[in-house]
Amino acid sequence: MKESLIRSYKLTLLEKVLAAVLLLPGIGMLCMIHSSGWLSSGKSVINNPGFLPQIVAIGLIVMSAVLFVSSLQRDRDELVTVNWFGILIVVVWVLYAVLCSYAGFILSSMLVLFVTLLLFGAKNKRAILLTGILAPILLYLVLGVLLGVKLPTLFL
Repeated sequence: MKESLIRSYKLTLLEKVLAAVLLLPGIGMLCMIHSSGWLSSGKSVINNPGFLPQIVAIGLIVMSAVLFVSSLQRDRDELVTVNWFGILIVVVWVLYAVLCSYAGFILSSMLVLFVTLLLFGAKNKRAILLTGILAPILLYLVLGVLLGVKLPTLFL
């Protein structure tokens, strides 16, 4: 499965796509900062909760603009190989971080382990089931019960 997710693209196309990908969170962060009132909650320009996120948002927008203009100026026919498998794994684990607060640690950990094992090509169904079910339960018992770490819970 890993080999089927490797594709080659033109470098200028990827630069334009990356510019758009950087632009969207930058604009979204600026809108959120200004609509939430973070900038007006502090007494100074630097000492408020919106200062650092605003710098990051402006940096993303500037980097996006520079990358887009750079991709327009040069027309390169270079091909770049993109491994979508790695990107897919990162997306699955980022979704796990979001899902964990809604579905709880055990259920979301089971789901992410099943998906990760299947994406890596595990064939033994018994091993997938045992790992996907027992690992989150054991982690919860060790971390949550024995060590007292606060884990997101839904059913427990």
